[in-house]
Amino acid sequence: MENLNNQNELIERTFGPNEQIMIPSDVAFFETSDSLVAVSPSIARWLVLTHGSSILFFRLLCQRKTINEAISHVKMQFGASEAERAMNEVLGEILDKEFEMGASVQPDLTPSPYAILSLNITNACNLCCITCYRFSGKPDDDELPEADWISIVREHASLGGKVIKICGGEPLYRSKDLVYNIIRTAKDNDIRVLLLSNGCLIDKEVVKELVDAGLDRIQISLDGPDRDTNDRIRGRGVYEKVMQALRHLCGSGIHVYLAMLPIPEISLEAFKKRGVEFADSLRHQFGSDLTISISQGILDGREVSHEHSLPHVNTCRKLQDDMGDSKTTAGLDLWQWEPGRMNLSCGYGRTFAVEPNGSVRACAGSDSIGNIKEAKLSELRCKLESIAINYMVDMIEECQGCSLRYVCGGPCRVRPEVCTDDKKQHILGRLIRSNALRYDLNPNG
Repeated sequence: MENLNNQNELIERTFGPNEQIMIPSDVAFFETSDSLVAVSPSIARWLVLTHGSSILFFRLLCQRKTINEAISHVKMQFGASEAERAMNEVLGEILDKEFEMGASVQPDLTPSPYAILSLNITNACNLCCITCYRFSGKPDDDELPEADWISIVREHASLGGKVIKICGGEPLYRSKDLVYNIIRTAKDNDIRVLLLSNGCLIDKEVVKELVDAGLDRIQISLDGPDRDTNDRIRGRGVYEKVMQALRHLCGSGIHVYLAMLPIPEISLEAFKKRGVEFADSLRHQFGSDLTISISQGILDGREVSHEHSLPHVNTCRKLQDDMGDSKTTAGLDLWQWEPGRMNLSCGYGRTFAVEPNGSVRACAGSDSIGNIKEAKLSELRCKLESIAINYMVDMIEECQGCSLRYVCGGPCRVRPEVCTDDKKQHILGRLIRSNALRYDLNPNG
């Protein structure tokens, strides 16, 4: 039998008819409306079984039946052709995902490479959004000068950094030239760059400069599916400015990540009524240059609260599934939930964020753990590694016995969320869609 491994290299293995496949002993089964998902925490892998014959075949393998014995049992209940189909499906997935005892796993924390560095270069912003958890507007008095930001980028590169996110406030509002110079420095050191912007200052000339500097990706915020809804949150005229920015950006070679934040009692209902149609119209207009993301929770901001958003998290998750292109959504999952990759955290302690004054945080909304002006980047990274280990999913009492813990990584460590059956079903649904994409099936079917 042949299949592709994680590097898309052809691998081959022969299964003997009297062979017992050593399935891990900790397999847990989760039922959904149309599938059975088998998860093994010890090897951080899962299988998706969609036919009764496949489910029976796999359960028999778990009981240490030989392949021939499993085929005989399935044949008696489902017939010869169905038994052969079940064997090929199950063995193919076992081979592809290395779903056997002793399979290697890749912990995502130990040691953590801290490949991504977020640079919040300013608190200045040209907008006054009611959702802003940074309360941005005026620049801080002690914001780092340009030379310090360039130095941080170079040190990040020397430590093996791979990605930089330029954030604010609104980075372009502080200084367009500073943004361009950070991008150029990063690209000179083989670092990918993501820019977070509200989009209002992006015109043809800015796009040209961003392209020339080498920007890989830009994230723009849009919090309503129409002018009136969005502008109630972000300010008058913002919707049209963002749409104009999208017209300038799409086709430039810079991938655009459009982040939407549904707000209860302001924009959530509008997204529920018109979100899918709006997303389809954006994809029709801008094509594959655009990725749509729906946020599933909010931090406390100017006029919004995290607690108020909690009852609507599942609704936002459904919006993400409905509005996001199924292949795009599942494609992101293929990276995050690659078989053998242990997600040990929500990301707390793994994100290296430098504030405008040089202070460093483990996550948005968390306390500072030091300042870049008083300690080397490498020293602060070591401190974050210690923090990350203390916040691993196995340290969370309510997660310790859950077989899905290495898939989801546990709840947010800053704004904890109760894990419900609905949340687990959502995770299982994403695994099923990822599996469909992995094997070129219909993710919606």
